Amino acid sequence: MNDEVRDRAATMPIEGARAFLEVMAAAELNPWEVELAPDEKRTRNMPTVHFGPHGEGMVTYLIYEPDRQLLVTDVTWVG
Repeated sequence: MNDEVRDRAATMPIEGARAFLEVMAAAELNPWEVELAPDEKRTRNMPTVHFGPHGEGMVTYLIYEPDRQLLVTDVTWVG
């Protein structure tokens, strides 16, 4: 997670931060099983996932399969 993404995550309200952490915990275990945004296809290595009580947040991450690593490239909270 780069500094810009980290700063955006840090300024979310508590419900956004909790939902973000829940999504990332699930993605760490199995990045392909996290529920994708409605317009996403499961075949992409860079999925976008909505989070929050009403989908107010969106996180995009890169899945690097050889090392089973995730790199968060963008996070947005509009709630």
